[in-house]
Amino acid sequence: GINFTVNQGSLLTNYTLLNYDNLEVVLPAAFNATTIYFHKLVPHTSPGAFTTTIYFHKLVPHTSPGAFRWFLQADNYTLYSLICVDALNQTSMEPSLNCSTVVGTANLTAAITRLVNLPTYSALICSDHPDLVLFYDANLKLGGSFSTGDPVINACADLVIIPSGDYIVCSQKLAKRIVLWDPVVPDNETQIVINRTWINENQYPIFAPSSISVSQSRPHSIFVKNDVGVMVINLGALKSVGTIEVSTNIVLPAIYLSPPNFDFIVSGTSVLFFIYQGATALLQEYSIAVDAINPILLKQYSQFFQYNYQAGASSHYSSTNNNRFFTVVTDAANTPNVLAFKAGSRANNNFLTSFNMSWPAASTVLLSGSHSTVVDAEYLLVGSGNAKLSAYVVYEHTTLSSNSYLQNRNSVSEQTTFNLTAYSTLPGASSVAVPFNVLTFNSDPPVSPGKDANNTNALNFIDFTTNKTSFQFNPSDFISGIVTSWSLTPENANDTGKISLQVPVGSSNTAFTSPLEVVDLTITETYTFAQSTNRLIRLDSANLTNILSITDMGTGFAPGALKCEGVLAADSTPFSTSFCRDMTNNSAGYFITVSYLGSVPTTLPPVLTPLTSVACMRNVGNFVLMLENPNGKYQNPGSKFHVYNFTNPAYPTYTGVLTGAFFNATSFQVGRWDFVQLAPDYYRIYFSDGRFGVHTCEWNATTGQFSNPQSLNLLTAPAFVADNIPPTSMFLGISVLNFNQQNNFTSIALTTDTYNSYYAGLQFDATGSLYDVTLFAVYKKTSAAVNLAKITTTTVNQQYQFFAVSSYNPNTNEGFVTVYNGTGADQATQIKSINYPAAATGNIAFSLFNDESDNAYFWVYTPPNTNLSATKQSLNQSSVQSFALAPFYAINVVPYSNISSKYVNLTGSNDQGSITVSFNITYTPGPGPNPPGPNPPGPDDKSSKWWIWLIVGLGILVIGVAVFAFVRYRQKKAEQAAAGEDDINAPLATNYA
Repeated sequence: GINFTVNQGSLLTNYTLLNYDNLEVVLPAAFNATTIYFHKLVPHTSPGAFTTTIYFHKLVPHTSPGAFRWFLQADNYTLYSLICVDALNQTSMEPSLNCSTVVGTANLTAAITRLVNLPTYSALICSDHPDLVLFYDANLKLGGSFSTGDPVINACADLVIIPSGDYIVCSQKLAKRIVLWDPVVPDNETQIVINRTWINENQYPIFAPSSISVSQSRPHSIFVKNDVGVMVINLGALKSVGTIEVSTNIVLPAIYLSPPNFDFIVSGTSVLFFIYQGATALLQEYSIAVDAINPILLKQYSQFFQYNYQAGASSHYSSTNNNRFFTVVTDAANTPNVLAFKAGSRANNNFLTSFNMSWPAASTVLLSGSHSTVVDAEYLLVGSGNAKLSAYVVYEHTTLSSNSYLQNRNSVSEQTTFNLTAYSTLPGASSVAVPFNVLTFNSDPPVSPGKDANNTNALNFIDFTTNKTSFQFNPSDFISGIVTSWSLTPENANDTGKISLQVPVGSSNTAFTSPLEVVDLTITETYTFAQSTNRLIRLDSANLTNILSITDMGTGFAPGALKCEGVLAADSTPFSTSFCRDMTNNSAGYFITVSYLGSVPTTLPPVLTPLTSVACMRNVGNFVLMLENPNGKYQNPGSKFHVYNFTNPAYPTYTGVLTGAFFNATSFQVGRWDFVQLAPDYYRIYFSDGRFGVHTCEWNATTGQFSNPQSLNLLTAPAFVADNIPPTSMFLGISVLNFNQQNNFTSIALTTDTYNSYYAGLQFDATGSLYDVTLFAVYKKTSAAVNLAKITTTTVNQQYQFFAVSSYNPNTNEGFVTVYNGTGADQATQIKSINYPAAATGNIAFSLFNDESDNAYFWVYTPPNTNLSATKQSLNQSSVQSFALAPFYAINVVPYSNISSKYVNLTGSNDQGSITVSFNITYTPGPGPNPPGPNPPGPDDKSSKWWIWLIVGLGILVIGVAVFAFVRYRQKKAEQAAAGEDDINAPLATNYA
């Protein structure tokens, strides 16, 4: 295989290369010598064996997250059903499968040839009765069976379930037909038969269906082996309009069909053919990604001539999550090997590695596997007819990791150089060494004095003569480095409670505790909604200790089947709407609405949607707008934007969809979206597009129409070009921070998945055309963490904007949320990173919001933590933690508190040390009077008395003059009245409010 070594890398301590590895599998202790001789597979093949042989095995995902079902047949055809739990060693970061639980056994009479697993039952066929479909429950208790017809003509050549979950499919080669059964009621009464009446004989003269494959890239299709190639049949319209479509027909050249002897598998959008010609075999790859009607031959894997490919369905395995596939071969010594490939790769980049089984010659090898739930990797289980078993993990990406190392702990950063050498076991392959430079940043270098630490003028900013009670400052001007804690100490200890330090993110307080895991939060002025996996918690926002209701949303679903992912609510409506998936029904998506019209919350009937994932949904008036990514991954092209009308929450109506075609986008890999209101019922919507930039459009909520599509390629914008965004990184999250409708200018926060984040501005003209982007700030990435898509924002006093982004480091399994102040170019800085363990599971239960007094807060879900001190035992259960936010650092003073300290000490520290600077307090600017300030004059402050007496004297003088003038005015009026005269200039009577 391809291996790597690190040379001249002594500075890389304890480095590891994750490419492929052995997988530890723990088996039940009850598997003794009468069944299996071993209890543990580590690190290579088992030390023991079954008493007879392994006939069949298949690993499939379980309905419970992080688990699998492993069907294993051995010893007199006994079938075992094991539950395997996926785990990750937090020290070594190596995955393992614990399959120590046997949930059922079944005694069969022959080897299994095909098995289909569904959430509530399994269907299988044995070699002695290929016409008989047996149904077993989760504990392998026989629930029923039915015959497909004649044991020869109607024998099932293959048995699969299509990814959409609509049909169980049986191919009958001799009968020249394909039989479809409804998985809910699989029997001959509900079957649909596809035969020559469906397949045009003139267009497709050969129709002899045998082996069948399926692919997540074509969830409604089946790939059928014909005697001359592979036919792809689309069943998507069968239920609605009663038709099928042959979307692809790959016919192999005649030279490979004399006689026709081949196998095939599907990997993503590639079809792999194993063509057997005597003692040799060919491996060819066809692609249907670009043109399904006219598939193209991509390549022939010709560099593996020294191997012979083992034929048969169990000799090949293809991942359902990525483009990895595996096949069994034998070498010149007839020893089994497993080759690992990735389809759809350029040049000769398909080969990943090979595993030598070291088993006796001519051993039959059986492959099975599944995608890991704890690492981005494929699990491969390899069984053999002589009762050996091996397990491997093949990672999606090759990862080099090492402990951080600095020769000088006081340095801010250091550079290390090493060579990474790659070599292959293939004949004639030479090794290649590539030099690497590693720049290591010190996460906590010692703090040091800042540029103004000794600047007398800068240190004297606390000036009580100004009558201010809050003095803003930039702490990095005085103390430089990564400061993990701040403290403020006045000269006089009696002033401790009178003068205090304000930091942008305060210490955490428990907003409320939760009996359940919280996966999403929606906060309104009146209520707080906490969504759990299958329940919805509603609290009183004014009194969070008051849990108003906990509503079970799983009614009507199988126990543990429902997985809710988000909740929407508003004070303007007495309803909440959640998006949930039925994990036992191919992740079918539902809207589940809870009504609060009555005294007790009522769950309305679930509304089935065509969606299996939602990346971001929001309510806009009576509408719910939501983003869908293919297979739930933003990396997959083809995002869709859906609109539902919830005027009647019990019966929401689908009103439209927007795709990349609206923008002439070639990929449309949208990670997030946001909107602003331009006019009543009229909005502008913003999309981030992975390898492009930003799209915007306008949406009329009255007509439901989208209009004015605009696109801006940020990868060619000069400011973004200068930041050197890597070609492997994608724009991910977008959120509007501020919208100036007068200038048609939008300030946005923009993130990438694996690179930097940005604070930028989008300029539109009067017609709504997007024509320019301004980059205000770049937030440099400082860790190996991957940003997640959600961005939450809030604005304080219509002046200060905050936004927060969650991240996850797959190498350390650590999650955190970073809060930013995006107010302006000079203040746009990262202000705090907060631990967020739930990010490891994709949790989005964090939010920024304002209270009624316009104070900003950040709330984040915190799972139970038992490793806390006694003073923090309140966190020993699920909770939502609250952090108060402020837009700047400041020293705050309690008015008229008689502060006597002449200075305060500011100390910034981390685990390397601390620095202290002193800020002088100015009471009097110099000789002369002391103007009023936070400290009023004391009783013995004689310097202030003269100007007080001056004010009093002047007041008496003014009053005396006013009295004299009034008396003279009254005398004059009396004289005029006596003379019979009127004042024509006298003002009219007026009331002043």
